[in-house]
Amino acid sequence: MLSLENTTKETLKNYTNQTTHNILPIAPQITSITNQNQLNLVWNKINKALIKAATKHIPFKNIKTISEINNNPSSKLPPLFYQYKQIQYLKNHFNSINYYLLLQKYLSDYPNNSLHTTTPSFD
Repeated sequence: MLSLENTTKETLKNYTNQTTHNILPIAPQITSITNQNQLNLVWNKINKALIKAATKHIPFKNIKTISEINNNPSSKLPPLFYQYKQIQYLKNHFNSINYYLLLQKYLSDYPNNSLHTTTPSFD
């Protein structure tokens, strides 16, 4: 994630110069686009130029993933929040091949849950 609060005017100017330098060779191709394939190719080049300039000049913040948050006990969120997130994950991966393994992991991580895991019997 871009961290613009720590970005100075000089950094933004350097980013602008780098972006201009990266896009100038692409500019003539923009006016000669005649089909979707050419548009996609030019767009990918522009996107790459912007990302290249941003990674060079604008500082990034590391964003914690759910697994990093779950493994960090110093987080300010209550444990029930993480259990809820895991339930959402199970719901979103219900049709997954490894759903049963995900469910077993959830049950081992949260033994005091309200999920019923017994299978119905036809007796």
